[in-house]
Amino acid sequence: MDTKCFHINTAVRTIPDSGPPSRTYSLEAFRRVGMGPDAGNRRIPLILFLVSFACYAYFMQVPGWNQSSRMALIMSVVNRHQLTIDAYQGLTGDKAYYKGHYYSDKAIGTAVLGVPVYAAIRQVQRLDHYPKLRGDIRYSLYLVSIGVVALPSAILCVLFYYLALLLSRRRLWAVALALCYSFGTLAFPFSTVLFEHQDAAAFGFAAFVALVKARLASSSPRWLLLAGTLTGVAVLMEFPAALMAIALFVYAASFARPLRRLGFFALGGVPWALLMFGYNLVTLGSPLRFAYQYEWNTAFQAMHSGFFGITAPQWSALVEILVGPRGLLVQSPFLLLLPLGVWAMGRAEGWRRECALCVGLGLVFVLYNAAYYLPIGGDSPGARFLVAVIPFLVVPLAFLPALPRLYAALAQSALVLAGAYSVALYALICITNPLAPEGIDAPVSAYWLPLYRHGSLMMNAGTIRFGLWGMASLAPLGYFLLCASGALVAASSGRTRRNTLLHVAGMVLLVVGYLAVAFPLDLLHPAAVPSLFAR
Repeated sequence: MDTKCFHINTAVRTIPDSGPPSRTYSLEAFRRVGMGPDAGNRRIPLILFLVSFACYAYFMQVPGWNQSSRMALIMSVVNRHQLTIDAYQGLTGDKAYYKGHYYSDKAIGTAVLGVPVYAAIRQVQRLDHYPKLRGDIRYSLYLVSIGVVALPSAILCVLFYYLALLLSRRRLWAVALALCYSFGTLAFPFSTVLFEHQDAAAFGFAAFVALVKARLASSSPRWLLLAGTLTGVAVLMEFPAALMAIALFVYAASFARPLRRLGFFALGGVPWALLMFGYNLVTLGSPLRFAYQYEWNTAFQAMHSGFFGITAPQWSALVEILVGPRGLLVQSPFLLLLPLGVWAMGRAEGWRRECALCVGLGLVFVLYNAAYYLPIGGDSPGARFLVAVIPFLVVPLAFLPALPRLYAALAQSALVLAGAYSVALYALICITNPLAPEGIDAPVSAYWLPLYRHGSLMMNAGTIRFGLWGMASLAPLGYFLLCASGALVAASSGRTRRNTLLHVAGMVLLVVGYLAVAFPLDLLHPAAVPSLFAR
């Protein structure tokens, strides 16, 4: 086997945690070093996964039309073996009407993932035996959201850490960036709700990581095939991810040799394209018809203008999605450092095409969002149509340590401080209600903070498991995060060759502690529906 290949499981010889940053950012250097975690790194991904999954799975959000439309299709397939949502159409205003039947107007990706999750929950917990649950979908929606959205998002946190570690070769910096992305951007609130955006981000970014691996592994066919498969799933989740698919294909074409190996990338997406077009054929009579063409709600008639509501970019929309009260740069100000990261990444030998991909994809999504008739997307914490591209925008920040020493120190300090602000803001948003009504001009001061001051918090795992309400309901999650923070600091210290058994025991206790304290289900009684919903 070629020792220059990119091996995730090959030990990294040296990853500096402090001191002057390494100036070796060439592609050949990364081929020699690899990206595999040492003993400490093997613990860091697990801790990051547990922390992100615990936070994403903790909060039960209020069902809205968007989520209920997806849940209606899931329940119709499992309970009635139908693709129409006639029996559940009263749950949502987000629906299509075609030839006497109602259909979900959403891309089917979340439903494809949600059907086996809901079927398993229905079978294990015998949901049909509880009359209250027939008209109240909150509990089912919550558990489906955990399996369909929270889980892929937690895996995305780990993937982002690995890529940041590859690019920066600094463990602590990779951890900081992974936390800033996972909790300091719209990724946090949209990992707690059954929307499509974070799934598109998870599968699309995973495809990018697979392509990076393919590039460093001499255009390996298996990694190209995997990348194509992940890209196809991303498009199945969210149609605008087709922009991402085009960009990833161009990126793959820039290094795949011989070019015929691009066929593996295309082949990976074929099954998901057939599934999407097949669904359209069965439900709407043609593979090229989409549910958005048959919107039932007259409030969404603008969807029929331009290309499904997309016309020309509007300056007012651009301002709203970037620097408005719910703008991306206002809520995640550490992204203002992106030009410095792009400059440093562009100067790094061998990484210019990845830099071009991240920047180009970001610009395309911003322009697409500014051209859409509903820039923020209705009741939303922010510009939700940008969620899928956010991990790509954060990637160049991995190169901030490559700046001259003084500038690197200042940029890194600014990112940590701004990232801490963003994490606090999104924590406030998630514990109150992410789906703030669109008519509120200043949602932080006029909506989220008043809810917090009055103790009006979202129902969560603390409420479901232990009957806690208000601020007290956050105690189980807070206790777990405190323990996990200590474990993360210890794992990031670099002292990994001593007390191996102690480290293993600590990780086992951390996992058991999460399942006992902060996991939403009582695994000792998995078939029991919480009394809050079973009455």
